[in-house]
Amino acid sequence: MKQQSQGADWSDLKSKIKTKWAKIPDTELEGLQGKIDNLAGKIQKAYGVPKYQAQQEVDDFKKTLKSK
Repeated sequence: MKQQSQGADWSDLKSKIKTKWAKIPDTELEGLQGKIDNLAGKIQKAYGVPKYQAQQEVDDFKKTLKSK
């Protein structure tokens, strides 16, 4: 049952990521498999931003998740 919960959590998180960074293809998001720390590389690739900027965006995104 816990695995279903984690799957639902990932589905919700993936939806939020897709809303914020629509240029990231679904196949790339599936490749994350819930590892949000790898998201910066996907943002960097999709948007052509420097690594530090992509990481800052992920850090800011994580903060919004914790505050809810």
